[in-house]
Amino acid sequence: MWRIGLIAALLIALLLIAPAQAAPQFCFPQVHDCINGRFATYWRDGGELAIFGLPLTPAAKGVQDGEYHTQQVFERARFEYHPEQQRPYDVLLGRLGVDSLAAQGRDWQTFPKGDPSAPHYFAETGHAIAPQFWAFWSTHGLELDGNKRTKTPAESLALFGYPVSEAQMEQNADGGTYLTQWFERARFEYHPDQRAPYDVLLGRLGAEALARQAASPPPATPTPTPTIGGIPQPKGDCIANVPEPAEGPQAWMTVPAPATVGQFNSICARLILNGKVVEGAQVRATVNFFENSQTFGPVKTGADGVAEIGFNIGDERQSRRHQTVLVNVTITTADGHNYRTQTSYQPDYPKGP
Repeated sequence: MWRIGLIAALLIALLLIAPAQAAPQFCFPQVHDCINGRFATYWRDGGELAIFGLPLTPAAKGVQDGEYHTQQVFERARFEYHPEQQRPYDVLLGRLGVDSLAAQGRDWQTFPKGDPSAPHYFAETGHAIAPQFWAFWSTHGLELDGNKRTKTPAESLALFGYPVSEAQMEQNADGGTYLTQWFERARFEYHPDQRAPYDVLLGRLGAEALARQAASPPPATPTPTPTIGGIPQPKGDCIANVPEPAEGPQAWMTVPAPATVGQFNSICARLILNGKVVEGAQVRATVNFFENSQTFGPVKTGADGVAEIGFNIGDERQSRRHQTVLVNVTITTADGHNYRTQTSYQPDYPKGP
């Protein structure tokens, strides 16, 4: 008996000092990225290449539904890691079927519903799994109960999700037309020229999602508006000769010394109250030419608080060489308050013969 006890003790000691089983890793010559750790066991236990396909990206942090998760894209699936959940629910599959339909501008909830009396009908979505697809759907699924011989409806649901369309003829991404049915996480295609189980193929929704992402240019990053002391700088012509921001009304000329008779010029104005520009105020400007005065406007201030009024300085009877032309500016706010200021310009024409 003591020998049996000794052998048992040695076996226990060997188990205690044996190294922990290394996490699996799957690599393939066709692609650069491997499958590691928890994603590797999930991929292996959920159907491997036949169900998920090859990895197309590395496992990396990404945003999904406004939250950051470690995720990895495969030919037919997207894995998302949720370590806060207990196994096997720590890895979730993205709803690539619904996402793909949305990318096509198709709302599955508007699709014609199936017959409630049809076999394999799901009231949750109002669709029945077509006879051509039932065997495949019901014999594949995630491993949830430890029994690898059969698949329960819950395991099939966890893998593919509910049907979200009726089966109909559709053209797939390769240009062929096949009987097709959409599920929350998959697209089934029926190929009657193939022998079972290869007569049902899964669409490469992961690869198609990556292709759409590559074809769509990233949204342009808006160029921030330059500011001085928190006051936005004007856009367009009014950036020329803009004064330092100051409380109250301000006005300036884009061309303070016109060099050509009949030249176009711009009066720019803004209003700063309590350290902030005023948007939507009305601006009028009166140019005091030598022979007459002319009023221009109203023009409203924009988001930068600036309004621009363009005009022609006229000939030398209106804007004489080297003589100042005074411009009176009135800015009226929405509550009817008027704020007045002035600016001017002085032509610098070449001297005549």
